Amino acid sequence: MGLLQMLLRDPSRRAVIRSERLHRLLAVRLFDFETAHGDHPFIVDPQNSPETKCLPFDDTQDDINGVTDCGQNWKRKGASSGKPEFCLSDVKSILAIRYALASLMPGQVSNVSSSSGLSTNGSSGFERKSAHFSTVSSAALNGVPVIKRNAERMRRGSPTRYRPAEGRERAGRPPQLGRGQVLVDHVCRILNRADSLTSLSQMGIKLDPFHVSEILKRQTDVTLAREFFQWATSQTDYQHNSFTYNVMIRLLTLAKDFDAAQGLMEEMYVAGCSPDVVTYTILVKGFSAANRYQDALDAFQHMQAVGCKPNHVTYVVVMNIFARTGAVDEAWELFNRMRKEGLQPSVMSYSLMINCLGRAGNLSAAIALFGDLKASGCKPDVFIYTNMIDAHAKAGLFEQAFELYREMLRAGIKPDLVTLCAVMDCLGKAGDVVGASRLFDYLKARGYRPDSVAYTTIIDIHSKAGFFQKAVELFNEMKAVGVQTNTVNYNSMIDCYGRAGNLPAAVDLFREMKASRRAPDVQTYGILICHHAKLGLLESCLQLFEEVQRAGLQPNSVILIAMVDCFGKVGNFTAALDLFLQMQEMGYPLDVICYSRMIDICGKCGHYDKAMDFYHEMQEAGLEPNVFTYNALIHCLGKSGNPTAAQEIFTEMQQRGCEPNIVTYNTLIDMYSKAGNPDLSLESYRNLLSAGLQPDSGTFITLMEVLGKAGLYEDAENMFTKMKECGHDVRLPAYNILIDMWGKVGNIEKVTYWHKMLSDSGVVPDIVTIRNLISTYLRVHMYDEVLLLFRDMASLVIPIDCSLTAILLQHCSDCEHQEQVDALLSVLAKVKHPSYAFVNKLLGGELEDISAECKRFFDSLQGEETESKVMFNDALIMFLHNLNRNVEAGHLWDYALENNYYPQAVTMRQSPNLWFMDFHSMSVGTSLVALTRTLASFRDTMLKTNVVPDQVFIITGWGKGSKVPGCSTVKQAVQEKLGALKSPFWVNSLNPGCFVCKGEPFSQWVRNLSLD
Repeated sequence: MGLLQMLLRDPSRRAVIRSERLHRLLAVRLFDFETAHGDHPFIVDPQNSPETKCLPFDDTQDDINGVTDCGQNWKRKGASSGKPEFCLSDVKSILAIRYALASLMPGQVSNVSSSSGLSTNGSSGFERKSAHFSTVSSAALNGVPVIKRNAERMRRGSPTRYRPAEGRERAGRPPQLGRGQVLVDHVCRILNRADSLTSLSQMGIKLDPFHVSEILKRQTDVTLAREFFQWATSQTDYQHNSFTYNVMIRLLTLAKDFDAAQGLMEEMYVAGCSPDVVTYTILVKGFSAANRYQDALDAFQHMQAVGCKPNHVTYVVVMNIFARTGAVDEAWELFNRMRKEGLQPSVMSYSLMINCLGRAGNLSAAIALFGDLKASGCKPDVFIYTNMIDAHAKAGLFEQAFELYREMLRAGIKPDLVTLCAVMDCLGKAGDVVGASRLFDYLKARGYRPDSVAYTTIIDIHSKAGFFQKAVELFNEMKAVGVQTNTVNYNSMIDCYGRAGNLPAAVDLFREMKASRRAPDVQTYGILICHHAKLGLLESCLQLFEEVQRAGLQPNSVILIAMVDCFGKVGNFTAALDLFLQMQEMGYPLDVICYSRMIDICGKCGHYDKAMDFYHEMQEAGLEPNVFTYNALIHCLGKSGNPTAAQEIFTEMQQRGCEPNIVTYNTLIDMYSKAGNPDLSLESYRNLLSAGLQPDSGTFITLMEVLGKAGLYEDAENMFTKMKECGHDVRLPAYNILIDMWGKVGNIEKVTYWHKMLSDSGVVPDIVTIRNLISTYLRVHMYDEVLLLFRDMASLVIPIDCSLTAILLQHCSDCEHQEQVDALLSVLAKVKHPSYAFVNKLLGGELEDISAECKRFFDSLQGEETESKVMFNDALIMFLHNLNRNVEAGHLWDYALENNYYPQAVTMRQSPNLWFMDFHSMSVGTSLVALTRTLASFRDTMLKTNVVPDQVFIITGWGKGSKVPGCSTVKQAVQEKLGALKSPFWVNSLNPGCFVCKGEPFSQWVRNLSLD
């Protein structure tokens, strides 16, 4: 077989040799040249010859072009010395042929003489040629360095120098790139066989550590790599060095076999090559990639303990771990420590640290570091500019973010897709949805292909702005153009449907996500649980929470706080509190947002003192209250009927440098409105304008309510018009306020007008709208209209809850004639709700266990809001009281008290021993029933414990600062009842809505009191 045929066995080299004749010519010219100039005349370091480029040891197109040029550029020139001379292209030609000859396998070189036809007469010349070819082939297989001509020496005519490869190795020079690559390729091919290691042993191939490391780098099967690593030690006089150990350790960390990796590190000590900084960096990086952050930090500490100094790469890996875990202070400390040790931060480390600071909200430090980067002479790249833009956008500094983008363009840095996504997100946060959409269209027109991140960004922008249909269209477009959907995309769309109030569509998309094998992550479940929690759907939240645990996911603080919030919405404050305390015990990071949510839940459930406790607790934990905390606390105190304390918190908020936002002022306006103080509401509105804030739709809606309660109906309508003129979307609460306002004064014409305006606007009515309309029609005895409303609720997909039946019972209590009561009860009977059956059972008087029946009924209303249940309970107690059914009313009161329907209605404080009865938020009938039952309870407590209170208070209002004024109908009814019972209570001089009694007189009076 000829030399040409042997070369053509490798398909990648078929273009190298055009003909056997050309091959013979090249071989002869090469031999003649080397004979004339001595064997191997120009062996030089390929790294140090810029004049001629060495052909690499791979089969790239450049190699093929270089070799095929040989036949075209080969020129032999005669010289006076009689020796052939060659130009620079000749040098390249020689190198190409040497590479071709070096690719021969062992045992094939013996065929060169017989197949090439160079000489057949047995002359000594042929023997020299054959011997020379054998030398070249065997030398190449054993890692002889690349042969390359020093063109500069040739031009100067300087004598060339030859240094054998053995001499170079003895000189301690490291192996050069390309050395022995033919052998590496051959061994890698052998390792693909079933009996690879046996074949290597039989062939007698000798490998040094450089070959072993190169072969290991190409392995993807870690088991095979480990076997080859062990086989290498079976060679005679072979020993692994730190380089081979590091490559093998890296393979093991990629396979997440950290025990084996650490075992090799121990073996390195035995082998006499201790783990170096590269070894430890590989281990730290492997632990980090596997999310085993603590193990990575332990390895980082250990390397320093044994005296191994981290390098720049090690620091960057550890800083990245701190950034991922939110340990910003630790990352910043490590960055400064790296600089103190004389390691100049690279652009990558600056980018990582700026990103970390930006995500943590420490924009000032990020800006300072950005300045340091410029001062150090480093030029910010596209990644750093992107991180800075993103940090400014998160801080709400949109104009500064846009200026950074313009600065980047002026610096000649072309933005990539990530940068454009950051700018697009900044536009969305700034409320410029149109600008974000234009940028998205621009990047598509400029040839950028939007990926899943780009689509997720633009979908989120439209979703958060309320353009839900456009978000759905973008999601469908993403799938249509072939962008691969992932879990993040689905999370974004599930959140979009949740924001739109279309929870069934969100659940359907969740099922589609699982069917398409996109595994839901903890964020997916967090989004679903949050949206279910907002609606108080506790059962669904519990089912999703169980699914999280079955999937092996660790619930994060978002999920747990959403569960806490859901418990709070359904009025189960005990479960909410227990779960929050468990989060504290389990070490979940409880930030300001978590405490703010808990304070809000306390306010909604009526545990106002507990809200203040959490407020003080978070400050003791070193957490600084933010605007959300103060808003929740102000709302809580305002709802408790204590606007004075709420105003004090507002003052503290300003003194501590926390700027009130629009929600703060809206809360104050609403609080004073509910307290019956329109003047302070309007003053808060003026303060809002003075602070430079623009009123939103919530501000206008609250002011409409204030003006309506003050009897300024025309002004309220004018405020509605002004809200539209300011460009705000008219929301449903605005229509509800106008309908309720005109309904309370019996103006059916106005109610009908605004109801029609609501229908024409396309806004869908809710349960509050139905309540207001039912109350209006009941006031004028339009019962047929009430029934029509109940029928319309089915088409509007509005569930009938007990708050609607409560309105019917309230009007039954106000009726003066039995015929009206019967008519209302007949309407109640036609309403598809279990409340009528429950009322009928109570009126029937045949129940043996009234308490058990109360529990069964309210348990059946588990999906309804706590506020609705309280409304129904209060209306039913009032209705039963008017019918002198005090036994049934008393059982209902006991159930309500036990389930915290009336928080702080009955409290017994110690040190000093003060007992309170707070009836100011109840109806007249409920307050009278509560008074009787609570007095009986106090008497039983004194008889059992022999404890007499210092004072007893009965609160029916908080004067001007209360939602119910001191001189209310509740106060009048309670005062008449106390007078009929000849009580020792008197009216507090500081609060006309409060009755006070000393302990001893109260004890003597209540012990002898008949409360049957």
